[in-house]
Amino acid sequence: MDAIVREFLSEGAENLDRLDRDLLALTRDPGSPHLLANLFRTLHTVKGTSGCLALHRLEELAHAGETLLVRLRDRELALTPAVARLLHELVAAIRLLLARIAATGDDAGPDVGRVLAAVRAAAAERVEAERVETERVETERVETGWVEAERSETERVETERSEAERLPSTPPAEAGEFVPADALDRVGEPSIRVAASELDTLLRLAGELAGAGDEFTAHAERLADAGLLASAGRLDRIAADLRAAVRRSRMQPVELVWSRFPRLVRVLGDQCGKQVRLQMAGSEIELDRGVLEAIRDPLTHLVRNAVDHGIEPAEQRLAAGKPAHGTLRLHARTTTAGQVVVEVADDGAGIDLRAVGSGALARGLVTSDQLAAMSVGELRQLVFRPGLSTAPAVTRVSGRGVGMDVVKTNVEGVGGSVEIDSEPGRGTTCRLRVPKALIGDERCAQSAVSA
Repeated sequence: MDAIVREFLSEGAENLDRLDRDLLALTRDPGSPHLLANLFRTLHTVKGTSGCLALHRLEELAHAGETLLVRLRDRELALTPAVARLLHELVAAIRLLLARIAATGDDAGPDVGRVLAAVRAAAAERVEAERVETERVETERVETGWVEAERSETERVETERSEAERLPSTPPAEAGEFVPADALDRVGEPSIRVAASELDTLLRLAGELAGAGDEFTAHAERLADAGLLASAGRLDRIAADLRAAVRRSRMQPVELVWSRFPRLVRVLGDQCGKQVRLQMAGSEIELDRGVLEAIRDPLTHLVRNAVDHGIEPAEQRLAAGKPAHGTLRLHARTTTAGQVVVEVADDGAGIDLRAVGSGALARGLVTSDQLAAMSVGELRQLVFRPGLSTAPAVTRVSGRGVGMDVVKTNVEGVGGSVEIDSEPGRGTTCRLRVPKALIGDERCAQSAVSA
């Protein structure tokens, strides 16, 4: 759990930076659906991960922010200066909770109740910005105290970090004890965070080095110099070893993403009142860091969908002749084509294509004539349309019509594809096909030649 929390905090810092950038851009372009979608997806990620880690105050805050963004997305609420300020306060509150988590391991302490209430109140309004502004003015007098509280919390975190850095080697924590993130970095083998773009640069340079080695070999052959030929061969071996080492440094096991799912499934099962058993195979399969990051959110969404939409409640399963508990399977495997296939399969009720068609028709995604002419495969593809949801009500888990479009976009963004097989009453399998690595030797060689 310590490693997961540390990874969550690292991602949280990146998510906050992304929220700040998109909010600033949104104030210049208030009607941008692209920026609103980006903000929504980022908050959706924060909410999903915090719920998995039982950080319920952070989860509630992100959930309220999602609801407010839905109003903006559906043009039921205007992005007034008051609403924009409220969104910035929301980000500040999330930042304060993350600072608390970094210091103590939980999100208890900082009072974010005012911001949470204001966001919920704004989300409940429908194009009545005046009332939002009034509520904002009434709470303006405590804004200075809010900023001071955030600064005080940040200073305390920095003090604790300084004290942790003065400690000698930190022993492993006992069960249940939280170790500060900086102290964890010093346990075991030393490690550093390196941007994937830096590894891309190293890999490209290794390719260019190989190209230069080829030129050197050609010159040595023309000169028929045995010494130069030996040096050229050694240079080629070094370039190949360097390229392979950089590629290996980018490879990480699927387990890094899957490690959060046992708890997520347990929490979601409790929330949805369902019994779910999780089975995982192939967690040792390695993927390029960039590919792994791209499929992290899609896999999380597919797992949430399987528990919420796919697997039925115990009484319904028993009535259908199934065991009371549902089964969710995660399976990763490599293919002869150098791809990795990751499957998320459940033995639930399957996709209700009639509900999918009705939902698409109700939201104006298709016309009645188009719907009537669609095949079963085309109906399944409708689940990837933005805004489509078959959930009867919005909950913390689902019902907002966002998610499957993100799955498709993220996977295709790294050269992969998504397939869905579903059989009514038997379950659904979502299959992600992704490349094992983003950059291969051939691509490096081509970039070296073009350079």
